[in-house]
Amino acid sequence: MQHAFRSGDRDAGVAAFIDYVFNDLHGWDKMSEPARRETLRDAHEWDVMMTTGILFPDIEPPTIRKITAPVLLLSGAQSYPFLGLITEELARLLPNCESIVLPHAGHQMWYQDPDACRKDVEVFLVRIGIQSTKAKVRNVMHGIFAHACRHEWLQKNPISLVRQGAKREKAPDVLDAEELRKLLAELQNPARVLVFLTAATGLRVSEALGLKWSDVEFGTRMINLSRAVVHQHVSEMKTEVSQKPVPMAGALANALLGWSGQRLIASPKMNGKQPYWPETLLKCYVQPSPNT
Repeated sequence: MQHAFRSGDRDAGVAAFIDYVFNDLHGWDKMSEPARRETLRDAHEWDVMMTTGILFPDIEPPTIRKITAPVLLLSGAQSYPFLGLITEELARLLPNCESIVLPHAGHQMWYQDPDACRKDVEVFLVRIGIQSTKAKVRNVMHGIFAHACRHEWLQKNPISLVRQGAKREKAPDVLDAEELRKLLAELQNPARVLVFLTAATGLRVSEALGLKWSDVEFGTRMINLSRAVVHQHVSEMKTEVSQKPVPMAGALANALLGWSGQRLIASPKMNGKQPYWPETLLKCYVQPSPNT
């Protein structure tokens, strides 16, 4: 198949591809002449994929399971059967995904049923719930389709029609010093240490949960940042600026002393090796407080 495309014989390459996806040595021959013309008309993207890249790159399942961001799997019921198998496997592996199958569309659902595709994407973005996250997902999808347009796999970017703002839906409730003092007085550890740590340093919760004792220098009162923990998955810091050491006040240093385990904010049930889930701390410790 790739040899045919690389030698310039698109008809033979497409015929081999159709025979493969339908698992029929005569699949191309059985197609009607109009269907063959339409398939060849849409085969310009294969000229790139088959000659310069890998059609089906190997991706290990553990790599897919690490994707914790919300994912929408959008496919057409009339698409090639093997693509449906790929979608089913992705739905099984991805921990946070939603799968939608358009009954009257095929592989090129964005052209065959653009209104349904646009509506499903917009509903998915609303369901995510966080305005900034919705905008980021929309922009990532736009970038992927823009890449396809640059390589002439697509004629236009369908995500350009999807509207999604990044403005916050409501202003954050920022505590003043007195409110923070009252909150800390009501909290019990480990939530008290985590709230104190994030409020005094400005760290993200994921960055605070990723801290280990080796990151804390009590002599110089500095905290070194090198990792973050999101859904128990350890990742690198978002930006280079985020990796700069953070100064630590004496009161915060005293609050951190006396803890054990490999991590500062660690679950005793996991022998100090795994941090708490932030949702657990919020639900069990912070929200029950009278001053929250």
